[in-house]
Parts: sequence; structure tokens; C-alpha cells
Amino acid sequence: MPRSGCLYHAKRSLEFCGKNGIGDFDLAFTYEAMERAYMTLKDTDNMNEYLDKAVEASSHIAMTKDKEYFLSELKTITY
Repeated sequence: MPRSGCLYHAKRSLEFCGKNGIGDFDLAFTYEAMERAYMTLKDTDNMNEYLDKAVEASSHIAMTKDKEYFLSELKTITY
């Protein structure tokens, strides 16, 4: 998939979460997808913004096992 396609789909996911009041695990992973999409574009400003949002969103994940899984996936991001 072209790099811009990654960002397109991540933005669509973010839009869907916003329009439908979806948070928790799904929103955290949406921010993570945005971060990864901007990483492929080498856009460090937006990349860091969405990484911060992903970390913040993780504090609102209700189930401990879901939060642990999300944080373990976030750690796989390498620059």
C-alpha cells in the first residue's frame, strides 16, 4: 500500500472513532496507526504528536490486559 494510503486509512479510522464516540482500546490503536503512518512519511512533528496522543489514550483503556497489550505493541515502533 502506498504510504499516503496508510495515512488515508488511519485518518478514516480516527474520523470513525470521533463520529461514533469510540474510545478506549480502539482510539489508542487509531492514534498508534496515525503515528506509524506519519512515520512512513518521515513527518516527525505529526509522528510525535500522535505518539503522545496514543500514550495519553492508553491511560483510558479500561481493561488491564488490553492496556498491557497496547503498550507492548507501542514498544515495537522503531525509528
